[in-house]
Amino acid sequence: MVQLLDLPAELLLRIVEELSPGEIYSLGLTCRRFARIAMPEIHSNCHIYFCRYAQTYVHSVGGPALDSNQPEYTGYTKYGSCVKKLCVNGPFPSRKKEIAQDSDSNEKASEEESKEEEERRVNRMRELIRQRYRQKIPNQLEIIVPGFTAVTTVDLQSESSRGRIKPGAGIALEIRMIRMIVANCLLMRTLSVALIYNADREEDLAALKSLALENELAGGKNRNESRAPSSPRLKELSIRLYDENYRTDLGPSYHVLNALCDILNTSARTVTKFTFGFFAISVLFLTYPNPPIPTTPKGPGLDLQMVEKMDLSLRRAESIPVLFSEFFRFDTAKVKEVKLYNTDHRAKAAHGLGMLMPFSGLETIILYYPSELSLPIAILNAGREKRLFALKKFQITVHKSKMEDSLLDSIESYYHNCQIAEIYRRRGEEEEEEEEEEEEEEEEEEEEEEEEEEWEEDEDEDEDEDEEEGEGEEEEKQDIISTHRSCKVEWVEERAYKHLVFSFNV
Repeated sequence: MVQLLDLPAELLLRIVEELSPGEIYSLGLTCRRFARIAMPEIHSNCHIYFCRYAQTYVHSVGGPALDSNQPEYTGYTKYGSCVKKLCVNGPFPSRKKEIAQDSDSNEKASEEESKEEEERRVNRMRELIRQRYRQKIPNQLEIIVPGFTAVTTVDLQSESSRGRIKPGAGIALEIRMIRMIVANCLLMRTLSVALIYNADREEDLAALKSLALENELAGGKNRNESRAPSSPRLKELSIRLYDENYRTDLGPSYHVLNALCDILNTSARTVTKFTFGFFAISVLFLTYPNPPIPTTPKGPGLDLQMVEKMDLSLRRAESIPVLFSEFFRFDTAKVKEVKLYNTDHRAKAAHGLGMLMPFSGLETIILYYPSELSLPIAILNAGREKRLFALKKFQITVHKSKMEDSLLDSIESYYHNCQIAEIYRRRGEEEEEEEEEEEEEEEEEEEEEEEEEEWEEDEDEDEDEDEEEGEGEEEEKQDIISTHRSCKVEWVEERAYKHLVFSFNV
């Protein structure tokens, strides 16, 4: 009789996919052959969770033992070279399940299971906090990251608060971890960073002041040059900042960006896709005037000369252009595609369009979920009038709903009305020119009858002048017509989304 462990390795790995992380880990401990086959696959992802309560800082390394009672897993000191993806404070993986399409019951069961797993994780962290209250706990990430020589993807974020538990290790430690990851993970190709900070919080204020002092002592020099990879391989970089106490002061954000740019100065030179967003958590639904330029000294910023694609969030439309222009430098002819998110009614058209205008090589703009017309129409007009002269495609994507469908209908109607108005304008100009020509002919006939002798003497000179005027009017007409481009309009539906696509004639 064939035993389970006599099966080929490929079949054993198929079995692994159907088990929970805790079950895999338990089976790996009890069977050497299974561990030898499955452990590298199990360790391909490393999840670490940090949180704070009062003065207590704890963390949990969620490796293969996610569902077990072992909150701190040390196996990565042995299997670190197997890790491909590192998640800090990201969502923990759950057991894989095949969910049939259009099955509400299966989806609901999966959501409930995810909530239960999340609740177990939070309870486990609370128990750790109770046990370690006011104790100094070593940061295990510092121990295991040097062995992560094969990591290609890193996702570090500060999760939203859960009551009195403060997720995240604090802005100072998070910056230190990013520095450590960049210095050790030399094969990293994707880095996503999302940081939450609050200058009103005493520990964050001290950390921000410390970052400012470090930048000042550095004197604009990159302290990480010697530790950064000599041949960086980073291709995708995402930076998202969340200021919990934003009004119009960008000073704290300047401190954070100075530190990040200092760390990533060398690695960012090979980035081809860049994502940036700035969010004000405390005033998410309030509008503020344009912020003043902070007195905080600005560092060297990032050279992103290889970037071809960008994703930008316009949630704080008054602040994003300041941070974007102050810290990031691009080859404006190389950027070909830009995606814009969070373009709600607070995202003024002037701010969004002003960020796009410098990119002379921009061919594609994708606008997600606009709630009003000003920005879509501003981009559409810039494409028609050749201010974005390289633009080939402008796509507007919304969820399928009556309200958002009507928004797309309004944008399409606006374009067609512009086309009709252009046709009528051209026809009106032609009719006016014909009337002027008829009037001129009548006047000429009258003048010929009354002053036939004088007309014969000056006839040659007048004909030359008429020809010059006619040529000038024709050139002016062609200039007016040539300043507007026509485009092809398409509707595309995809599951829960609808796309309105304008393809410009180049």
